[in-house]
Amino acid sequence: MPAEKRDDVVKILIVEDRPEDAEFDKREANKVLTCCEFRVVETREDFLHELETFQPDLVLSDYSMPTFDGLTALQLSLDHNPVTPVIIVTGSVNEETAVECMKAGASNYVIKEQMRRLGPAILHSLEEKKDKLARKQSEEALKESEERFRNYIELAPEGIFLTDSSGQFLMVNEAACRLTGYTPVELMEKNIRDLVFPEDLGTLHHNFNMVKETGQDSSEIPYRSHDGKRGVWIVKSVKLGDDRFLGFTHDITIQKNAEEALRKSEIRFRELFENAPMAYQSLDKDGNYIDMNQALCDMLGYEAQEMMGTSFGNYWDQKHRDQFPGNFNCLVTEGSIRAEVPLVSKGGEIITALLDGRTQTNNQGNFVRTHCILVDISSRKKNEAELLAAKEKAEESDRLKTAFLNNISHEVRTPLNALMGFSNLLKDSATTPADQDYYLRIINHSGERLVNVINDIISMAMLETGQEVVRESQFDLLDLMNEVFITFQARVVTFEICFNYRPGITREQSMIISDEYKIRQVLTNLIGNSLKFTTKGNVEFGCNLDDTTLTFFVKDSGIGIASEDKPHVFEKFWKSKPSGNRMYEGTGLGLAICKAYVTMLNGKVWMQSEPGSGSTFWFTIPYRQPEKQPIPGIPVTPADRSHPVRPKTILVADDEYDNFLLLEIILQKFNVGLIHVWNGMEAVEVCRNNQQIDFILMDLKMPVMDGMEATRLIKLMNPEIPIIAVTAYAMSGDETKALDGGCDWYLSKPLRKEVLLEKLRQMGLINDVLSYAPGGAHF
Repeated sequence: MPAEKRDDVVKILIVEDRPEDAEFDKREANKVLTCCEFRVVETREDFLHELETFQPDLVLSDYSMPTFDGLTALQLSLDHNPVTPVIIVTGSVNEETAVECMKAGASNYVIKEQMRRLGPAILHSLEEKKDKLARKQSEEALKESEERFRNYIELAPEGIFLTDSSGQFLMVNEAACRLTGYTPVELMEKNIRDLVFPEDLGTLHHNFNMVKETGQDSSEIPYRSHDGKRGVWIVKSVKLGDDRFLGFTHDITIQKNAEEALRKSEIRFRELFENAPMAYQSLDKDGNYIDMNQALCDMLGYEAQEMMGTSFGNYWDQKHRDQFPGNFNCLVTEGSIRAEVPLVSKGGEIITALLDGRTQTNNQGNFVRTHCILVDISSRKKNEAELLAAKEKAEESDRLKTAFLNNISHEVRTPLNALMGFSNLLKDSATTPADQDYYLRIINHSGERLVNVINDIISMAMLETGQEVVRESQFDLLDLMNEVFITFQARVVTFEICFNYRPGITREQSMIISDEYKIRQVLTNLIGNSLKFTTKGNVEFGCNLDDTTLTFFVKDSGIGIASEDKPHVFEKFWKSKPSGNRMYEGTGLGLAICKAYVTMLNGKVWMQSEPGSGSTFWFTIPYRQPEKQPIPGIPVTPADRSHPVRPKTILVADDEYDNFLLLEIILQKFNVGLIHVWNGMEAVEVCRNNQQIDFILMDLKMPVMDGMEATRLIKLMNPEIPIIAVTAYAMSGDETKALDGGCDWYLSKPLRKEVLLEKLRQMGLINDVLSYAPGGAHF
């Protein structure tokens, strides 16, 4: 297979007129670098072309060549990209030549008789390049930051100034000049005290002292402009050093004047809304409470001082709180609003209020405040909702019952029709043996379908009448899942479906206590459902184990479930709507039965699905194992005791369970133990923790870590362990890659039983004497 492009490839341009020397350069580079890409040139024209197109990370140049030389290559490379390191590689060099190369900008030089120095020189040069790039980026970032800061100061809408510890201006921006009415030259000649009326000097001194002591301060300071008018600034000050103070000013004169006007207006309206029988509130431009009457406090259960200054949106129901900004903006921009708003009282009660609001503006048409009346309509809305829910429930119940009866009629009559029709055809004297075989398969399928319909109806009836109970027993979960897997595998053998199984537990963990029938039924229903809605692609099931819980999954790549259907998938009598002209069989009870059974087993069931991308269903049950019982000993002859033979252990690394199951069947008559892992990383961990592994069958194409990398790591730990590479991608050159990568042998899929057994015999892992083999472990 072609190698995938990697981000860590180091591109090396070699300037050399002798091919054998170029090969030496490549060899030394490959010793110290994981992945390299090389280009070799020997003329100036080719060198310039590769500099432009290849964009090398490193240049290795011979010092002297017939038509080109290393110093010229060095200068051309530096002109193209100064940070690209150039190492001079020469047959011999004197001290003057070396100094000349280094002065010209070479990163290093290596004598060909000392080629072992080339690898460290390459690593050193690449590290220097990385440092140069980092410094360059830092310098560019600093320059950009300084430029942004300078632009911010000059173009900022707020007045910005810098003073010394006495208050003398050291720097001002254009906005500060506009605020004060002075020119930059005039302002730079003044002290900040010159911009304050005498009666306000105390406030200024207090602000200055707070900055000196705490390092920062934010205060309102009255100021005097160039024309003598009085205004108010918000001044945010920061101490930059013992004699430097930075200030940001924002003129709030208009706001302060408006607040004064509002204060006077407030007095006139106080008695009106305090004594109003309906809830009243007033909000500022940000939607925060300016005022309210007692009726509103009584409605929400808060005191006035608790609500004052807080946002009206804070009292909206959490589910609808994001709607508050839009509604408030509508009130501000349109001037009025009438809407139902969901509020939450202090005690947590949901209140639906009918809000009628108006905005107040000044003579210039600017917003001043809102005036809103609220009426509690919760009781009325509750009555309306209950009536609507009852109506919809009755209609839905009637629809579901009608659909269920129609569906049951169809699901029963369809297989009955096939049973009766094809049974009669069997009597026909003209029926051929091939026809009989075909008719019997149809009769068998129709019988199974009819039995499933009846079982679903009986199971649901027993659940609804409370007759269904949990019947716990001790059983082997791996055996159960193997049986389910084999049963469905036989059904999908002719379909375009890859049906796979991941046990997720070991044989030692598989003996559990639970209701075997219900677990089997849930798995059967979920897998059958996935196969029904998957015409081609993948269907997979299995389980995972933590300390106290078994989590099962069934995953498919079928048609998926629409968003509007997801809330209903576990409801009784509900069936997914057919896609196009396709009609799907079933009673609409399978998933409802699954949910009921899992609930009885103290578990939970859930799903995830996207239309067109398949579905995954999960369910959990408590994990309980029976108490360990002593295993009866097998008589051992004296010869056996004196010469015990440890069964050979084979590690199978393959992400497809079918492949492991095939190997387990082939080797079940031999005295070997099998350990299964799903990827290369798990194979490495098993070999690290288990010194009894005698042999490894390694699939080359696996997730997480492929077989080649796993083989390399395992051979580092244990060079003697035999590894056979197994792959379904038997491309030209794969065998050579596998053997060069450390594998001892190579097999292509599909595996031939005879070839595999013969190789195992050659390695002494099995012999011609068949014996009982204990069940393999599953990981």
